[in-house]
Amino acid sequence: MPAITDKFGMASAKTAYANATTVKVSRQVGESVLMCHDLSKFPRETNVYFVTYKKVADPTDPKKVNIINQTSWKGKVNPDNNTIVELTLAPGYTDIGNFEGDFVEPIPTSYWCNDLVEGILVSHNQDGSIKDGSIKFNSLDLSAEYIEQNTSINFNDPKFLKAGKWVLRDKDVAKTSTNRPSDSTGWLTVTPLDPNTVPGVNAHGYVMQQYVDTESRIYKRIIKSGDTPNPIEYKDWLRVPTEYPSIENAKEESVQIGWGMILKLTRIGNTVSAYIDQINEVPGGVFSPSEKIPKKYRPINNTNMLITGINSGRYAGNAMYKFAKDGSVTGYSALPGRQEWYGSITWLTDQPWEKS
Repeated sequence: MPAITDKFGMASAKTAYANATTVKVSRQVGESVLMCHDLSKFPRETNVYFVTYKKVADPTDPKKVNIINQTSWKGKVNPDNNTIVELTLAPGYTDIGNFEGDFVEPIPTSYWCNDLVEGILVSHNQDGSIKDGSIKFNSLDLSAEYIEQNTSINFNDPKFLKAGKWVLRDKDVAKTSTNRPSDSTGWLTVTPLDPNTVPGVNAHGYVMQQYVDTESRIYKRIIKSGDTPNPIEYKDWLRVPTEYPSIENAKEESVQIGWGMILKLTRIGNTVSAYIDQINEVPGGVFSPSEKIPKKYRPINNTNMLITGINSGRYAGNAMYKFAKDGSVTGYSALPGRQEWYGSITWLTDQPWEKS
């Protein structure tokens, strides 16, 4: 049962509406137990805030009923024997006892509202923001030793959602581990997230997995762990960039996009330049090659690229490629036959850079 000093109280059982009931046995002034007829729909998980009152006929109008002796309370419900125990009188009211037949009804009261606000202010400021120190996390002991894994592991195993450090020294162990970011041996560190590292959300239940392999590659992903109300959510591993290409060191890379067509890509920072310049035949109609654009070049938004066909030095028509955020490619062409194809486009990417 809840403590009578608790600040939060429900108005009814979770699956029912609590109608007013009546007093079964009269209660004397000062007694802390109230026996009622039916409390089956009153809340038992929390305290209940309620009023007791009497209904009497209006002496001036027989069609009207007056409510008298209304008193505000808080108490703990025991629906098995239909009693409310540890009766606590709301400030400003006087205990006048209760008679058999008095009404007992859970309703919003000033007592309920004041306790609710007091409870919220324990961890919140008046403007609704969270007070400093209200959310606490166990700090990761960075001095802890790495635990060696001698058999393959599943990176999604719940034990790897808690703070800790593990090492995979054996190549066969690393290569046979599931949901791994890399085939190379390396070190896994799991860190609970500070709220400030995930703006706009409650970071409780979020952890970061970081895997550093022996090829100096760093991979990270954020996981919503089982400490949260929703099921576990595994995000994709992202490789942490260590060197973005600049104008001085950018290199062109040729990527197959189906039926012999080559898309030439160059990335500088987060900007990708793409062009087609070749003689080739593409299918007519709509076509979807199996090839995908490498992750490091993929656009932030779905992007369309128009290419122009030239035949015997004359304009022949157009075709179009659509490059999706997931790297998939879709082509559209009403121009059959072999043509010279020319086209270019530039887009932005938010993907990490990986050297080829």
